[in-house]
Amino acid sequence: MTIHLGDCVRDTVSGFVGIVVAKADYRNGTTKYCIEAIILDNGKMLQEVWLDAWRVEATNRANAASLGFVPPATRVEDVD
Repeated sequence: MTIHLGDCVRDTVSGFVGIVVAKADYRNGTTKYCIEAIILDNGKMLQEVWLDAWRVEATNRANAASLGFVPPATRVEDVD
């Protein structure tokens, strides 16, 4: 499955879920994605992470929400 900027993805190693905000293709053939968390930690945005492409799989926002993550369009106050 192809990963695009703006996709909701999950790290298959750690379970980290976020939105793809950047992609880097290196000359040696490696691809990395910059993932921004879609949850807040005490009202603060978590730091983004760069992950190798083999660790990233696309998920949908509804699936992320069912795992307890908050889609960006939802305010934290609206979540039970």
